[in-house]
Amino acid sequence: MKKFKQISHNPEPEVIGVNNGVYQLEIEIANDIDGIADKLYTSLNNEAVEKIITSDIKFIGKLVKNAKITDFMVFSPYIFGINYMISQKVVDIFNEVGVSNDEYLLKEIKIIGIDTKYYLLYIPMISSEEIDFSNSILYEDGIIKAKKYLKVNSYIEYRNALEKNPFIDFEKICLNKKYEKRHIISVRGAVKPFFSTQLINVLNRHNITGFVVLNHGIELVFDCE
Repeated sequence: MKKFKQISHNPEPEVIGVNNGVYQLEIEIANDIDGIADKLYTSLNNEAVEKIITSDIKFIGKLVKNAKITDFMVFSPYIFGINYMISQKVVDIFNEVGVSNDEYLLKEIKIIGIDTKYYLLYIPMISSEEIDFSNSILYEDGIIKAKKYLKVNSYIEYRNALEKNPFIDFEKICLNKKYEKRHIISVRGAVKPFFSTQLINVLNRHNITGFVVLNHGIELVFDCE
């Protein structure tokens, strides 16, 4: 059975060069098309963002002061579904591992003063409605008090629970087995994407910089009855 781990960017200053722990560069749109910039930063669904990413829009990135170049980079402002910017080296590894083009979209971005090719990495999100809630584990965030597990059996119950308390997290997510063949998975509600351990191992073997595996991330399973 294929295994997955949640990944994130490495926030350490010695890695990304800055102390904000959030982003290494700022991006802007070089050729706004019919007010597309506003749509890009406010879109909250796959279809809208995919349309923008596949358009003729051009992006420019500028490193913030003291920022270091890494293979996975984080940027501001936030764009729905686009957590990272990746180097050509990462794209080559995706191809080596056999990551399907259906699992992600790329949009080339020019970083001022940098010759290496970089791309915005867009991972379409699997809808929360596709989660098997009866075989998943959810809890109320225990920032102030102890973690409280919830009994949620459906998407409707999940939505109702969020209305009462927006600080609900997953400890385990169960998806249909059809998604197990992927190497990259993003699920709405999970925040951070999942990479297969096979892909992670190859990224580590090639000394790819700027990403980390979340040791206490959400467990991802398939057909887990």
